[in-house]
Amino acid sequence: TTLSLMDFGKSYLVSQDQTLYFQTEEIDLGDFGKAFLMDTTPIDEGVMKEANQAEFVSLPLAGYFAFSNGTITVYHTLVPVDGYQLWIKVGWLDDQNQSHVSHSSYGNLQIGTQVTSHSFAVQCCGVGVFEGQRFWLELRTSSSDISLFWGDSTHDSKVSYNGTASFVPEFPSFLVLPVLMLLTLIVAKLRKCFFTSRNKH
Repeated sequence: TTLSLMDFGKSYLVSQDQTLYFQTEEIDLGDFGKAFLMDTTPIDEGVMKEANQAEFVSLPLAGYFAFSNGTITVYHTLVPVDGYQLWIKVGWLDDQNQSHVSHSSYGNLQIGTQVTSHSFAVQCCGVGVFEGQRFWLELRTSSSDISLFWGDSTHDSKVSYNGTASFVPEFPSFLVLPVLMLLTLIVAKLRKCFFTSRNKH
């Protein structure tokens, strides 16, 4: 269960781990559309997501990394017969959120299974992802009869790798308004104190 990563950049005191877990949170990536987040923290509780096709992106990388091979572990519908496959695209999103496919492959889903681990190799020098860009993954089953599951503790679909990747935590959007309101109150209070002090003189 590895996705090799080599750090050619600098050291960061940021979120680090060796596994990216598929989250239920969707993030808006502008013209690219929406994608589900891959984060270093597994979900303890949550509502399971289900789809036969989904795209996932990591947090922005804190430095340049090149990855060459890895393993995706994904939960899915019980496979009734031969012939079903998991199709995989691996790449990155650049600073303009344009996707770049570096590798595509597929794995056969075995009869009677509900979880599949698929290892893939990226040729030559691996996939280079620069600072501020995102690791990107697209998964799709070969039939709408087979769904992918993720997002709760019993369906912790993920991609694992060797080494330690560094990611830049994003500021949660739900905190923007409260922080702006708090700053406004602080500025108003300071202005009031300033003018009160001037009037006393």
